Amino acid sequence: MVNNHSTLNNLNEIRFNMNMVYIQCLYWKHGTWSSKGMEIGHGSSVDGNVQCYTYHLSMFKSSIFVIPDLINPLDEIHLFSTIANNMVCLILVLIIFILYFVLLYWSSVNDKKDIFMNRIIILDDNYMGEDEVYLVTVYTGHMLKSGTSANVCIELNGTICKSRPHWL
Repeated sequence: MVNNHSTLNNLNEIRFNMNMVYIQCLYWKHGTWSSKGMEIGHGSSVDGNVQCYTYHLSMFKSSIFVIPDLINPLDEIHLFSTIANNMVCLILVLIIFILYFVLLYWSSVNDKKDIFMNRIIILDDNYMGEDEVYLVTVYTGHMLKSGTSANVCIELNGTICKSRPHWL
């Protein structure tokens, strides 16, 4: 006796690949591309070979547009039940998210530091009668911890006189 049950199971399963593309043959007409009078030949394929038939003697081109697959997330929700089957992918995604939030927190803390440092400081060694205002900016670099621990002084020199040294 022949076992037809296994044969029927094999017949029910059919595997196939389907590629959907939109192929065009176009020619240049008065500043735009037109497909009038152009035919796509039977030698065209999905691999990028396009055969165009035309009687035009102008510039022409072929166009292959791969139609994207539309995914409905509600139809794919059942795939979350299989997430335990691929723990490496899950752990990798979790590590990326954790790293993202750690870097987000670190950058917000550094932004607050920059806002605090980016302000106008009234020097402590000013005299009461000094009413001239100068805005002095000191750049120490753009690298991490590129500040200085030195005692920095400034002396303004003009054509008539100069100021006394001020500690920054």
